[in-house]
Amino acid sequence: MARIIKPSSAIIGFGIREGMLTLVDKILRRPSRARQVLSYVRQNVTPNDPGALLAAMDRFARDQRFLMNVGDVKGRILLDQLRASGAGNVLELGTYCGYSAILMASQLKDGGHVDSLELNADNAAVARELIEYAGLTDKVTVHEGAAAALIPTLTKTYQMVFIDHWKDQYLPDLKVIEDSGVTVVGSVIVADNVGMFDAGGYLSHVRECGRYQNSHYDAHMEYSDTIYDAIEVSVVKDSA
Repeated sequence: MARIIKPSSAIIGFGIREGMLTLVDKILRRPSRARQVLSYVRQNVTPNDPGALLAAMDRFARDQRFLMNVGDVKGRILLDQLRASGAGNVLELGTYCGYSAILMASQLKDGGHVDSLELNADNAAVARELIEYAGLTDKVTVHEGAAAALIPTLTKTYQMVFIDHWKDQYLPDLKVIEDSGVTVVGSVIVADNVGMFDAGGYLSHVRECGRYQNSHYDAHMEYSDTIYDAIEVSVVKDSA
C-alpha cells in the first residue's frame, strides 16, 4: 500500500473527517459519492456543456463532499501538458467519476480520443453517464477492469498518459505500459498525487531508469489550500 510521505495535522484531520463521513454514508445507506455528484450535476447543469459540468463538480467537491478529481488547479497543469504534447490519443489510469477524462476530451483536437481505465464498476458507470451528459461519448471510452489486464489489450499508441488510480499500482502499471509499447518517444506521462504518497517507488523509477526526461510541479491536494501535493511529468526519450 502506498504510504503518505508528508504527514501533517491537516492531512491527518482530513483523513479522520473523510473516514467518519464515509462511515455515516454507509450507516444511512446513502448513495455512493459518485452517485451523489451525478445527481448534483443533473440538477444544476444543462447537458452538453463540459465546462459548466466540471465547474459544478468542483463546487460539489468544495462545498459538499470531497471528490478525488484532479481538480481545477492541478487540472490546469494537466491541460498545459496535454497542449504541449499535441496529444491525439490519451490513456488514463483511474477514471473515478470522469472529471479528468471530460477535462482532457473537451480540449482534444479533432479525432482525439481518451481511453480511461477504471476498476470500480459503480465509478465506471457514473463516469459514462457524466461523459454522456457532457456530450463527449465520441471522445471518451471507459474500460472497466484492472489496468494491468487492460493495457496489453489496447491497440493504439498514446501521446499522453495520465496516472491517477491506486497509488501502489503506479509503478507496476507503468512497467506494463513500458512493456506493452503503447507509448512512443515524446509521449508525456503525468502522475498525480506524488507529493502526498510514496507511490511504490514510482518517482525513483522514472528519474533513474534513463527512459524519461522529468519535471516536478509542487501543488496542493485537490480542493485544499493546506495539504501539500505534487505532479510528476515524464517525457519518454527512449522507448526501448
